[in-house]
Amino acid sequence: MKAYIALLVTVVIWGFAPALIRSFSLAAGPHESIFIRLTSVALICLPLLFIVGWKIERKDWLRFLITAWIGIFGYFLGSIYGFTYITTGPGGLLMATQPLMIAGLAAAIGTDRLSAPILFGFALAFAGTLYLLSGDLAIGGTNPVFGALCILACGAAFALSVVLSRPLVQSYGSLRVTMINLTLLGIPALLFYRGQAWDVIANLDAEAWFALFYLGPLGTIFASVLWNDAVGKLPPTTVGGSLYVIPILSAIGGFLILGEPVTQHTIVAGVIILAGVAAAEYGKVLVARFQV
Repeated sequence: MKAYIALLVTVVIWGFAPALIRSFSLAAGPHESIFIRLTSVALICLPLLFIVGWKIERKDWLRFLITAWIGIFGYFLGSIYGFTYITTGPGGLLMATQPLMIAGLAAAIGTDRLSAPILFGFALAFAGTLYLLSGDLAIGGTNPVFGALCILACGAAFALSVVLSRPLVQSYGSLRVTMINLTLLGIPALLFYRGQAWDVIANLDAEAWFALFYLGPLGTIFASVLWNDAVGKLPPTTVGGSLYVIPILSAIGGFLILGEPVTQHTIVAGVIILAGVAAAEYGKVLVARFQV
């Protein structure tokens, strides 16, 4: 029962996160948002490393660095810039394609294979993405095409981090890997430091501070621990199925927090994209059952 509660809490936190990512990025600017968010998370996780353990075997250093600096940092970079230029509902739908990217990358490096349902799911989700991008006015934002490309890039980076971190989690445990990766994020985040960052921090209003707390300690650290706990205890189909709620919550969050409308165009595209992801995730299970 605790694992189901952990999964429910995680999905709700992550579901409303895109609206707050966009809100904070618009308030602080994407450049400063990267520096403020990631350095604050790194500073919180650094002392925790002395509790969970910080030593890494020499053979694993390269995998950790690629996972943190390309995979996870790329995810934050793409999501922050993406939600700066595209509205929350369409952006959340594009992030729903991450399971497909994980499956494709796993097949590319030989840890899994591409089955017919996965290929069909790719095609259907790609069609939904094209439909979503078929009109700038439909998806909204100051530069929706650029924002959409950033969101898709962040999904690819997230897929890389998931595939590369699997053996690390098996060796070090999910909590330790999470703390190490989030601490390492502080180093590339320093590249985005500018003197005006302190002025931005000083002028943040109450809503921006709430968003920073929500996206940092709550959404990044606490939710990651809950997610890893649920993944380790619940069936993959249960965990995977929960992700389909996130795009719905992101659209609701955009409407409630930012006043963004949910258009018919977005709804139709969302149905197509989620159908493609569902076909890829559960189609192979159905095929296996019919083959038995």
